[in-house]
Amino acid sequence: MNQFGKSIEKMWKGAFEAVATFPITSLNAILFTIVTMIRIQLEWQQQEPYNLLFNSLHWAFSFGAIFGLMATTYVRRKNNQPHPLLLANLTTGIATLVAFLSLYFLGARIPGANDYFKYPILSEIAHVRMTTITLVMFFAYLFFASRPKEKPEISRAIFMNQKALVVAGIYGLVLMAGTSAIAGAIQALLYTQMSFKVYQYLGALVGLVTFMLFLGALPNFSATEKDEKWLAAEKQARFIHLLFAYILTPIMIALTIVLLLWTVKTIFQGVGSNFVRLSGIATTYSVVGLWLHMMVVEAKTPITDFYLKSYPYAALVILAFEAWALVMHLNTYGLQTTEYYFIVIWVVAISSMLLILFKKEWAYVFILWITMGAMLFTVLPVVGYQSLPVRLQTKRLEQLLVDANMFKEGAIVPGSEELVRETRVKITSSALFLAGQNEEAIPKWLNDELFNQATFEKVMGFAPVYPDSPGSQPSTRYQEVFLQIEPGAIPIVDYDWAILLGSYYGEAAISDTIAGKNGEYQVQWMTGTTDQSIPKLKITLDNQVILEENMSNYLDTILKKYPLGAGDTIEVPLADMSHTFSNDQVSGIIVFRSVNATLDVREDTMSYWFEVASVYLKEK
Repeated sequence: MNQFGKSIEKMWKGAFEAVATFPITSLNAILFTIVTMIRIQLEWQQQEPYNLLFNSLHWAFSFGAIFGLMATTYVRRKNNQPHPLLLANLTTGIATLVAFLSLYFLGARIPGANDYFKYPILSEIAHVRMTTITLVMFFAYLFFASRPKEKPEISRAIFMNQKALVVAGIYGLVLMAGTSAIAGAIQALLYTQMSFKVYQYLGALVGLVTFMLFLGALPNFSATEKDEKWLAAEKQARFIHLLFAYILTPIMIALTIVLLLWTVKTIFQGVGSNFVRLSGIATTYSVVGLWLHMMVVEAKTPITDFYLKSYPYAALVILAFEAWALVMHLNTYGLQTTEYYFIVIWVVAISSMLLILFKKEWAYVFILWITMGAMLFTVLPVVGYQSLPVRLQTKRLEQLLVDANMFKEGAIVPGSEELVRETRVKITSSALFLAGQNEEAIPKWLNDELFNQATFEKVMGFAPVYPDSPGSQPSTRYQEVFLQIEPGAIPIVDYDWAILLGSYYGEAAISDTIAGKNGEYQVQWMTGTTDQSIPKLKITLDNQVILEENMSNYLDTILKKYPLGAGDTIEVPLADMSHTFSNDQVSGIIVFRSVNATLDVREDTMSYWFEVASVYLKEK
């Protein structure tokens, strides 16, 4: 057998041996797959009442699989005796059961009057906490897999697991493609009525096999000395070495130069960039840069040596200026979820750079534990992402309203457009952030009408005001207007029918045939084949066209009254959102729910979109 065949055989053999090496982890993975297949079998209406149960089981088994991996690795690295291994498996079983009971009985969200779901579901915070705790368990496994009794080898442990995951993933993709092709052939040639659920079953089973292949690719952590499999798992192939050292490292050095130039620009011109984009770049730079630092720590090439020495210093300078940008941003927006996570990542990144500079070979160990601590911190009850920003924003908004004389006797008093723009920006930011939180998390005095920006003005006394993005330029290519009809009533005594048209994603929307005293009518709203087409109204009587009128005159009139501009949404009265028509045979009015017109200055083209609410028709 050639080397390639031997490699494949070793992978599959390792997958079967993984059941004995990690029994409780394998059992959790199998149970996870069984629950998945049960959900596939059930239609949505059948499984909806059990959504909480299924999600709780899924998360419990996911957590149990990773907890079992961590516990088994810890015991094998410590003494590898039968009794401790049995205890690790029993502990994992208990932890899985506790996770399920906690999720099912404590993590439920009961449907409220305004919720979209009818049955209890697993709350968002429960999902996030389980994600976080499961990741923390995986990081703990990496620590135990790095031979912590001796010189810790965190970077090798991370690479080893990356390699196992990628190899297993490739096998899984190939297996999924092959089995799907076979199923597709069966469906096309032998059994055309085959359910699409067959592919979902295949996906679930292939996922299980992929996970088992991942476990099988891991070495025997019980060995006192690294065996051949362990050494092979840690070894970086030549192409991986070249990828890390000569492609990714120069890219990170180039990105470092760009960010350092940004810091120089910031000194003279200010921050001048969108904070969300800036925080995303800084987060990516910190996380990917630190990961690459671990991957090339043993590369021993001139370019990687330069990167290993320069990266911590450059990152400290860049993160210092990011802190400046954060302080300026907090002044306008206060602490919201994005800013909260950025602060946490910033603290971890700063700590990591200092540890690399001063702790040297033990730095990665401390970085791993600091990361785990920070992740757990973000989901704690009082200081977590779901609690701290909401409390601080509540206090901030209340103080802003008090300062603007808009808060009296525990209620919001509408202000006016005369308020200083900066104050309106800050109030808008805080109010809309809080309005997007769960009802139980926000103060009682915050009106739920803030969820709808159209009614924001009624509550606050002014329309929402957003800050200008620093460094951005207003678009000069497009000019547009978006009109919406104001709520109101239409007298229908003068009409015989109110006609509701169907959806019109093609060229026309056609009504059902209407039987009148003069014959059978049909109303058509012709939208044309392109956005540039001006819609027209077409009415037939006994299949003969009796009225055909496009909206050119209506558009000319409405655009004179509401000129093209920045595209702001404007609520307009019924008189401006309707068009009357009449001839010798019929008369009526067409009412629009919304009208949008856009001018592309560069291409010199106009495009239109009409949403018809109803057509009212009277025959003569």
